[in-house]
Amino acid sequence: MRVRGGVQALDDEAGRAQALRWLAFLETFEAVPDHELALLLEGAEWVAFERGEVVMDSESTSVDVYFLRNGSLTAWPAWTPEAQGIMTRVAPGDLIGALGALAGAAAPLRVVATRDSIALRVPESTFVRFLEASHRGLLGVIRHLNRWVLRLAHGARPEARKPECSVIAFVAMSEGLALESLVGEIATYLGRQSLALETITPHNRPAGSETLTAMEAVSDVLLLVTSPTDPAWTAMAIANCDRVVLLQAAHGRELPEPDITVLCGRGHRPTVDLVLVQPPDAAGVVMPERWSGREDIAAHLHIREGDADDLRFLARFVVGRAVGMVFAGGGARGFAHLGVVKAFQEAGIPIDMTGGTSMGAIIGAGVACRWSTEDFLERLHQLFAMSSPMRDYTLPLVSVVRGRLVASRLKSAFGDVAIERMWRPFFCVSSDLTLGRSHVHRAGPLWRALRATSALPGILPPVIAEGHVLVDGAITNNFPVDVMREMARGCVIGSNVHVDAKFVSSMENIESMSTWRLMRDMRQGPVNIFSVMSRTATISSMHQTHYSRGMADYLVESLSDDVSLLDWKSLHRVVERAYRATATQLERDGVSYTSLLSMGAPGAA
Repeated sequence: MRVRGGVQALDDEAGRAQALRWLAFLETFEAVPDHELALLLEGAEWVAFERGEVVMDSESTSVDVYFLRNGSLTAWPAWTPEAQGIMTRVAPGDLIGALGALAGAAAPLRVVATRDSIALRVPESTFVRFLEASHRGLLGVIRHLNRWVLRLAHGARPEARKPECSVIAFVAMSEGLALESLVGEIATYLGRQSLALETITPHNRPAGSETLTAMEAVSDVLLLVTSPTDPAWTAMAIANCDRVVLLQAAHGRELPEPDITVLCGRGHRPTVDLVLVQPPDAAGVVMPERWSGREDIAAHLHIREGDADDLRFLARFVVGRAVGMVFAGGGARGFAHLGVVKAFQEAGIPIDMTGGTSMGAIIGAGVACRWSTEDFLERLHQLFAMSSPMRDYTLPLVSVVRGRLVASRLKSAFGDVAIERMWRPFFCVSSDLTLGRSHVHRAGPLWRALRATSALPGILPPVIAEGHVLVDGAITNNFPVDVMREMARGCVIGSNVHVDAKFVSSMENIESMSTWRLMRDMRQGPVNIFSVMSRTATISSMHQTHYSRGMADYLVESLSDDVSLLDWKSLHRVVERAYRATATQLERDGVSYTSLLSMGAPGAA
């Protein structure tokens, strides 16, 4: 279908039949017979909107109804500024303006075309007559409106609701990058996952964006390969995509970066990911200066040239089919997370991104650094089990422990790597006492972020960052599944440390007990300075942890009621027990990568 001159009237039988078939295909009208649907076509016409064109605003005198056929629109309440982000996407098949038609006045919405789009415009009078004549049509419209109101109420952005990022533009940022070959390998991998996928290159690109929107309507994923020698195609691809993936060889000669804001126009800002292609034998990550401190980059990704595992990770991540794992804090009990990781890896389930708090953050960081299980155990032994890292006691002006030993061991284990230079995406959570809220670490020195997320108040001194006082993330969010969920990159697995034993003690009249007796009785119960401060710090986030458990697509909870918070010697025992329990659970539940993808559909949890 080609709409010429912006409008095409339905003035012939073939055109009306085509429009009727399309309406009958929509979910809104699946129960409406054709003779009733035909009432909608009286005076209806196809209308084309260019990217950035205003479709509807609060000052409009028209109360026509639009059914979007191709393209994408963005809508937000007219009383809120666009910058506030209370926006929702109008996808093909959606209708807009129905509420205004029912009320007899323009709806208080502002709607802008975020791509070149085509919609069926139905006059208000025609739409009202249809609703009067078709009870099933009225029911379908009311249900659609309810879903629409819920979208606006939650301020949902389009990328947070879509199961996959359907249109992705790949843009080379350095010379000599074999972009078509790389995207071809991504397409081959994704094609094995029962996705309707098309790859468009400069050699087979369409002449206009209308063809792109039509292809999107019948595809799960479109991969658009751009070229620096074809700026017109690059501009079209960026303007009509959900995600821009900028790729640069770590040591390649740089190319100019496209101005995405100008190319996309108002009302549309695709997610931007950066991929740095490292040499095949790279031990660490090299990041050119141009990308440092860029807050407009959603994710910094790193792959080794020719590495099949890295390429499959990239494919899953950019289309929103990645597997994220979140680890709760829990002191020595958190060793169980490594057993969980081992079980998932042996089950063939990839772990593409990690996050956590306190000990959970340390485990997540090791996974993101691509440590093997054997290397992991050795490093954890050196960090904790070889000797307690919390034995450099000091005069308790700020804390019981000086913290130098913890810091030095974290530096020794993780080196000078920065979070944005890790092989897999990672975050950890600390608590900002200055602002009274959680602080999510996504950049900066890894060891320092881990030091902050594990700074148990009173035990370890806080970390001071730009004047802000940061302590253990367990105070505000001990199980940050919500942070991973907000990334909207795929399914989310939660690994929690569940403790059955109650925090009870048989000790009485503590203030009158002798020092010797206190030391003796503390070994038989949970009451000591470390456990009391830990319990005090984490009790405020217990409700948050309960909430987070429900947000995970799949939950693993390791029982560690016989392990104290500082029982570092329990490393191998806790890891092995959690591994066996998790492997049994995965087999019992029939969990696989494919089954996890179905759990991570929009709205899950």
